[in-house]
Amino acid sequence: MRKTEILSGNIEIKRLFENGIAFGQPGFKTFFCIYPAENNERIKILFASPKKLNRLAVTRNRQKRLMREAYRKNKHLIEQTVEKFNCNILIAFISATAGQLTYSYIENKIIVSLQRISKTIEHNFQCNENKNTESK
Repeated sequence: MRKTEILSGNIEIKRLFENGIAFGQPGFKTFFCIYPAENNERIKILFASPKKLNRLAVTRNRQKRLMREAYRKNKHLIEQTVEKFNCNILIAFISATAGQLTYSYIENKIIVSLQRISKTIEHNFQCNENKNTESK
């Protein structure tokens, strides 16, 4: 992942958690926020593993490393949609499970999350197009 893909800075993180949409799967939470394209950084990602659930830094770092790898392998699922609709998106993947997780479990959760986000983007832009054609 490039440095420009990493979600950092209080303003962007605050925007994500205040204006974003959240959904959960067993052991996994995803937050995302869609907004009009302002710059070239189309997708920004945040990975988190709370200390409250995983006391050992080794466990938290491993979960985040596995999430990053699963996203890297499957980011094409969201990139095509974001480019098609010319929007920017902020995404946060948060592990909500204590203990070690397998790569296949994390990858499955990431894939499901990316597909759901992609469908939401398509649905939002189709609804906006329908509203625009009705008002004319």
